[in-house]
Amino acid sequence: MLSEIKKYRIVKSRKLARSRQVLSPIQHRIMLLACAKLKPEQEEFEWQEITAKEIFGGKLPRGEQYDQIKKAALGMMELYVYMKEGSSWEGIHLLKAKGNDNDSSVYIKFYEEARPLLINIIGAYNKYRLDNVFSFKSSYSYSMYDLLLSHAYPNGKAEFELSHLKEVLGVIDLISKKDKYAKFSAFEAYVLQKSKEEINKFSDIRVKYEKVKKGRSIHSIRYTIDTSLRDQEAEVVETIASGTNKQEAPITDDTTQLKQNLANKLAEKPGVKNKKAYAESLMKNESFAKDQIEQLLQRKVQQQNQEDAKRQAELLEMRKLEFNNYAHKVRNKYFSEVDVSTYLHQYIDTLKEHPNRILIKPQLDRWTENKPSESDLYGFGTYLIKTIGTPEENKYLDFNSWVKDHFQ
Repeated sequence: MLSEIKKYRIVKSRKLARSRQVLSPIQHRIMLLACAKLKPEQEEFEWQEITAKEIFGGKLPRGEQYDQIKKAALGMMELYVYMKEGSSWEGIHLLKAKGNDNDSSVYIKFYEEARPLLINIIGAYNKYRLDNVFSFKSSYSYSMYDLLLSHAYPNGKAEFELSHLKEVLGVIDLISKKDKYAKFSAFEAYVLQKSKEEINKFSDIRVKYEKVKKGRSIHSIRYTIDTSLRDQEAEVVETIASGTNKQEAPITDDTTQLKQNLANKLAEKPGVKNKKAYAESLMKNESFAKDQIEQLLQRKVQQQNQEDAKRQAELLEMRKLEFNNYAHKVRNKYFSEVDVSTYLHQYIDTLKEHPNRILIKPQLDRWTENKPSESDLYGFGTYLIKTIGTPEENKYLDFNSWVKDHFQ
């Protein structure tokens, strides 16, 4: 079932991995497939085709499942991720979707503001094979795997306050604060136990948890995360790639040499009397080391992609710094040259008409209290440029347009 998606690898920032994303299992699969198809060299995000066969793990879906795919994609058009660190929070729209009633595929395109979360990642990130999560049946298992993996290193320990965990997993509604599983017994059965069982059965990590009480109430959930399966796989691949003695060649595109490296290594295990004959017998087996060699060659490509991505990320950060200096200079010009109060009232009126009241309310409150943040001032400066700025200044509100004209 999973043969079609074994080749896919997921890379996402830990900030995204720890965010709130309320998705169904099908929506999780669509999003992960779209992530896996991203290319680090893309200057702009492109539409990614996700086929029905891919969504269902290589199987052709039944009739009603086509409707499920369409409904899932339509629901994703409103998808935003909610990221919180301490008392600070941020919500961004992640992607848009499209399709055709006469086509079983759906098409996903990420917004550019999601780039630092998916491609030009700054800081720590999660990385795993898609087939580690593709067999999950519960939507909570997808979210818990990402969350736990993001906390797995360096010591395999993580503890979450119960209210925070429910919020991240989408059990508590952000607006109404309604708790889907107010009784802990229900939360444990349908979320904690179910996700633990699926993660331990299908993925490359093993987890267990304990309940931490404060008085008579359960205050937090403490997890132990065993990554030995992931680490062992990485160690095997690394050992074969680098070689353990002078006779073993480093990683190469020569599959024969790679097979020989592994055969020699296995011949060293205790109990093998004729090491040379044992290694030769392994070499004659056509299926021997097929999966391991595929991993090694994929690793070589991934290493190159990571190096390219790192260079691109460093360049992007430099370009962003230069762009921000330019952008602040233009905004400060208008702050000093126009009647700010007149335009500020107009700007606040446009904020009040924003369709997402949850995201915009804190900003309105800060303006009302005359305590705007740097981000608020930046947004107002953007409004001034759009309203009274020159055509060139309006054009360069877009980072990509500015880079294209200044560095190409």
